[in-house]
Amino acid sequence: MMTEKQNAYIKSLMSKKEWAVTADLEFYANTYYTQVDKATASAIIEYLLSCDDKTAETVSDSKIINWFLMVDKKKKGKKMGEIADDAWKNKIFYNKQNINTVFTAKKEIMTDFYNKYNK
Repeated sequence: MMTEKQNAYIKSLMSKKEWAVTADLEFYANTYYTQVDKATASAIIEYLLSCDDKTAETVSDSKIINWFLMVDKKKKGKKMGEIADDAWKNKIFYNKQNINTVFTAKKEIMTDFYNKYNK
């Protein structure tokens, strides 16, 4: 039998990763997490570790920049106005002329902000 630690770790990875069904994973999922031996559990863990993270974003920089410009243009709309206000509160100051410079300096913050509103 797999260990309690392996079981908990697999459950955690399955909720955090994008995975494709394999025979081991199907067997694991259909046995209610109890009938898998330690070696199979280890193989499942190795497989899930190699899968993409569900939170990973592959959005291009230009898409994020264009989204910020769109938010700025639509300040009169309620949702966009709230987003623009939130951006200002988070000290993300930009305009059409300096957006690329600001994005280069604050890429991580702006990407997180984009992800917050586009999930």
